[in-house]
Amino acid sequence: MSKFAILRVQKLKSPKSVRASMKIAYREQDTPNADDTRTPDNDLIGPQHVKQGMIAFEKALPEKIRKTAVQCIEYLVTSSPGAFENRNADQEAYLGSRHESVFYVRLG
Repeated sequence: MSKFAILRVQKLKSPKSVRASMKIAYREQDTPNADDTRTPDNDLIGPQHVKQGMIAFEKALPEKIRKTAVQCIEYLVTSSPGAFENRNADQEAYLGSRHESVFYVRLG
């Protein structure tokens, strides 16, 4: 059986958009297309809820922010069933190694 992966990258330009993204990721907002029974299977690295995540986000920001600056880059990585079963720490750290500051990771 073929295994496929999808990588979606989204630029987030305001704290409001970062908070909205985290609310979905942490399931603190109604997410009708997500299977609630599978949420406990998700692995969280870093903050465990939106409030902690926003604190980490704010700490990662520089003192001055340009009005049009990208404040956060969100990656969504999904795959065919079974494609990530044998993932390892090097693979999980790959995106983090490409950026100065990673403030939360959700694997699921």
